[in-house]
Amino acid sequence: MEKVEKSLSRNALASGLQTGTRLICALVTYPYLARILRVDQLGQYDFAATIVSWAALVAGLGIYAYATREGAKKRDDPEELSCFASEVLVINLASTLLAYLGLAACLLFSSKLREYGPLIWTLSSGIIFTTLGCEWLYAIHEEYGYLALRNICFQILSLVLLLTYVKDESDLLLYAWTTVAGSAGANLINFLRLRKYCTWSLPWRFSWQKHLLPILVLFANSLVDLLYVSADVARLGVMTSDYYVGLYSVASKVTALLKQLLGAVIVVTVPRLACLYGQKGGEFFQKLARQIADLDFAPAAGAALATLLADLVTCLARYFLAKKSARLLPSGKKLASSLLGCLYVYLVCQAALAKGLGPGATVFWAALWAIPGYFVILYLLGNRVLLEFKRGSRRE
Repeated sequence: MEKVEKSLSRNALASGLQTGTRLICALVTYPYLARILRVDQLGQYDFAATIVSWAALVAGLGIYAYATREGAKKRDDPEELSCFASEVLVINLASTLLAYLGLAACLLFSSKLREYGPLIWTLSSGIIFTTLGCEWLYAIHEEYGYLALRNICFQILSLVLLLTYVKDESDLLLYAWTTVAGSAGANLINFLRLRKYCTWSLPWRFSWQKHLLPILVLFANSLVDLLYVSADVARLGVMTSDYYVGLYSVASKVTALLKQLLGAVIVVTVPRLACLYGQKGGEFFQKLARQIADLDFAPAAGAALATLLADLVTCLARYFLAKKSARLLPSGKKLASSLLGCLYVYLVCQAALAKGLGPGATVFWAALWAIPGYFVILYLLGNRVLLEFKRGSRRE
């Protein structure tokens, strides 16, 4: 069990470092683009990226979550895992083809979308690389150290390309290519290493139904999540002006990255939990699930009251669905330390806003004081999750 805990600590650290790098790159990228490109050009890019995100959703279905969950139960049987992975890849290729056909139909019949054709096709070229990269296979084997190193390298490469080639207002398409280069390069490396983990084939005759039903359930969840993310901006657009929509969009992007950073520990445990659940690893499954549930109370956003209420409803719904398998309620001490930490972060952010600095300087100042202060509060109040993670890191 000690070996398992070491692995989880290392994977969580790698995943957190990867998300932290993404956050830093985003904080560098956005102010740079705001200076180089016009507001309407950024709007064109965001619109095209939104269209492509819907196509990517269709291409991905719920395959990543399904393959990670079910494949982790089979990873000790190479033959069974190879058969499973090959069937999932065929389904993913079919959904990717469907996504591209749907995107082509939209561009064909919509004159508005045709205006964004070059930008949309450039951004959508990354979809096929995502499919071929089979990142879910690396998640099954908990190769988060490799994934983190790979992603960090290509995030930095993408940033370097951006700063090197995007120099004026005419370079919008080049900006799109720099974003695609990072994701495509990372997935190409994945594709070249696939045979290390599986023996591949492309079987078209198998029981598609046994995979499709759970995949479509997870796809529906992803669809709801995408609608949920888009709804707040749509509400602001109806109720207020473009100025407030712009402010909220920037804030929500940073908030989303911070949530990913705080949730990185949770992501890396999904294959381990699925493996333990499939092997009936009751005692350790309960312990691990309880630790992760405690972590889930740590992040708290307040971009808007409606968003906060929606997050609360989502959290409660997931708790009641998950409590059948594990006892997840945190102790009062853990919850209190997290809430006090969040109160401190809120006060720091208010102080940063009161200084009247520019947007970039405000975010930097707030992050400089809020992030270390939050963890210091958890440590001083004896938050057990933080202390256990620290002990696990020391043992490594």
